[in-house]
Amino acid sequence: MKSKLAWVGFLVALMAMPLRMAQLFLGAPEWGPIGIACLAALGGGAALTALSARRSDRTVMRLPLRGRGLAGVYLGMGALLTGVSLVGVARTGLHASFPSMTAICTLLSVFAGLILFLEGALFAADGQNFAVQHPVLVLAPVFWSLMVIVIQICADVAALSVQGILQTVLAAFLALGLLALGQMAAGTRAVTRGRLFGWCLPAIACALAAGAPRILWAVWTASPVAVSPPGFLILGLLLAVFLWVSLATVRPATREERVGEMEPEEEPSVRPVVMMDPPAMSGPRLHAGRRPVVASREDPRPLSPTEADLRTERVLVRYLQQAWDARCYFYKKTRASVRNATDHKKNS
Repeated sequence: MKSKLAWVGFLVALMAMPLRMAQLFLGAPEWGPIGIACLAALGGGAALTALSARRSDRTVMRLPLRGRGLAGVYLGMGALLTGVSLVGVARTGLHASFPSMTAICTLLSVFAGLILFLEGALFAADGQNFAVQHPVLVLAPVFWSLMVIVIQICADVAALSVQGILQTVLAAFLALGLLALGQMAAGTRAVTRGRLFGWCLPAIACALAAGAPRILWAVWTASPVAVSPPGFLILGLLLAVFLWVSLATVRPATREERVGEMEPEEEPSVRPVVMMDPPAMSGPRLHAGRRPVVASREDPRPLSPTEADLRTERVLVRYLQQAWDARCYFYKKTRASVRNATDHKKNS
C-alpha cells in the first residue's frame, strides 16, 4: 500500500484499544497513567494518519458502481443504522440530559440509513449512482455524525471522561470519513487515496478503541451501556466495518477518467433563434426596415421538442407576414455584420 504513513498512524492509534480494555478490566483510575496513555496513543496515531491526507498518494479514487459486495454493504449498513437507532431509543428511551438533541440525532440516523439503503439498492440494480443525482442527500450520514459531536461535547462539558473523549473523536473522524466517501460517490470533488485513507483509518481505530472495550465490559458485568445517542457505540463499530469494506473495494481512476476531468468543456452546439437584422444586412438601401431573420447563438441547454416546435412556428409566421421575398441567414455570431454580395451585384 502506497499510503504508508496512514497505515503507521493506524497501527499506533490501534494501541488505544488494548490500553482502554486494560483500564476497564483492571479497574485503573479514569485519569491514571493507562487512561492518559490510551488518549496519547489515539491522538498521536490519528494525527499521523490524518497527516497522510496531505502528504501521501495523490491517486484519485473511484467507487465500483457495479460491485455487488459494496452494494450489499450499503444495503446492510442502511438497514442497521436505522434499526439500531430505533431499537436503542425504544429500549432506553430518550436521554434524560439531552432529550431534544437525542431526538434530532435519532431522526437524522433514520434518514441517513434510508439514504444509504436507497444508494445500495441502486448500486445493486444496474450500477446507478444515486449520489450523482442527489449530492446533498448523500451528506445525511455526515449531518448525523455532526449532531453526535454536539451531544458528546455537551456531555463532556458536564462530566469529562476518557470514554467521552474517545466517543467525541470517533464522531469527528466518522464525519470526515463519510464526507470523503460521499464526495467520491457524488463526484463533487476529487478524493485522493491519501485523503480517503487519512480520514477513514482513524475512524476505524477510534471505533475499535471506544466501542469494543466498553461493549465487552458491559457484557462481562451484565450492565447496560449508558451512551447518548442510544446505540452509538454499536453503530460506530458497524460503520468501521462499512468504511473498511469501502477502502477495500475502491479503485484508482483510469487515465481516461482523469483526462476527461481535466479537458475543458466542449463548446455548446449552435442552434437557430429569431432576431431582427440591422439595415446593413438587408442590402444597400434596399429595405430600410428591420427584417426578421434566423441567426444563431450558443446556449448549452438543449431545446425541448415543445420549444423547437414553437420556435419553428414563430419563424414561419414572421416570414409569411412579410411583403418582400424573405431570406434566411445563418450566422456564427448573433450580431455579425454581413453584406449580401449577390443582391448588390444584381442591383448594379
